[in-house]
Amino acid sequence: MTSGYAYQVFAESERGTLAPGMAADLAVLSDDYMAVADVRMGDIVAVVTVVDGRIVHDVR
Repeated sequence: MTSGYAYQVFAESERGTLAPGMAADLAVLSDDYMAVADVRMGDIVAVVTVVDGRIVHDVR
């Protein structure tokens, strides 16, 4: 959820930015998907996944 969408749904006090106390949904990927060659795109994996501010997947 971006800050603009959080504003639209009146949730900007709890979502939309990465800051202490804010809920977050995000994934940390193993590679930069904007820089990886197309043939390697399938090799990218989620290293850490955060849903509603809680780590739900962590392969570190």
